[in-house]
Amino acid sequence: MQGPAVNDTNATQGQKNLAPRGFRIVISIVFFFIALFLITLITDTVVTQSSVSSNTAETMALVTRKETTRRKSGLGYSIAYAFQVDGKEYSRRWFFGRFAERTDVSRQEYDRLEEGAEIAVIYSKADPTYNRPRDYRNSRDLTFWQFLGVIAFGVIALNEWRLLLDHSGIVVMDFADAFKE
Repeated sequence: MQGPAVNDTNATQGQKNLAPRGFRIVISIVFFFIALFLITLITDTVVTQSSVSSNTAETMALVTRKETTRRKSGLGYSIAYAFQVDGKEYSRRWFFGRFAERTDVSRQEYDRLEEGAEIAVIYSKADPTYNRPRDYRNSRDLTFWQFLGVIAFGVIALNEWRLLLDHSGIVVMDFADAFKE
């Protein structure tokens, strides 16, 4: 027994149900840039971790600011710090040293550390821009979720481009066709 026949009218109607071409192009570009941004964040995290895990030095930094933020899970506590190496001031930064970053701390550390207090910091001898507190435990490491975001947004963006190219008359080779000979 065969299922219902699909005629040309149903096929063109299915194509008409797709979002307008311009909208799909914009969505695929936005998703591509989101994936690219997430890749950059992951790369920054990996570079920072690897820089601070080898060829490091330790110094004392001064707490320059304390902040309390409201999060879904409750209150979050963070500090900012600064230290000097060879007469130049450094602080915790992210996105390859371009933006200031707060460091999450426990409630006990937050209460213990006042502005102007000292905290032990480990930094890369090659580039002190890469640094972290000595006893830092990253409770909000988002690398796994960023990686999943790269996969999700990247797959959606690539699939949209593939569909756009398929409907434009440009021949796109399917992945399975690459292995047929």
